[in-house]
Amino acid sequence: MGWFRQKQKERGHRALARQLAYQEQKALQLGGSDELRHSIFLRAQAIRQKLCLVRPISADDRILEVGSGAHGLIFGFGSEKGVGIDPLAVEYKSLFPG
Repeated sequence: MGWFRQKQKERGHRALARQLAYQEQKALQLGGSDELRHSIFLRAQAIRQKLCLVRPISADDRILEVGSGAHGLIFGFGSEKGVGIDPLAVEYKSLFPG
């Protein structure tokens, strides 16, 4: 592996560590708040409405949110075939069990 590629890899690891630290702090502050779930849903629905102005979204549409995080839009989007992916998804399961 070349020098540049090695530095890119190290940068990626530092970014993941920062994001994990941020999410751990968020988990401590939020707990299992129902208010959080409601705000995620409202935000996701507002963005869905904006997207529907460009292209209507049907229940059969497949939707992928890359880098969804622990509280991505996809969780409140109301899509039957929606998927969120994130490199820290395994950690989110223990941080945000609800």
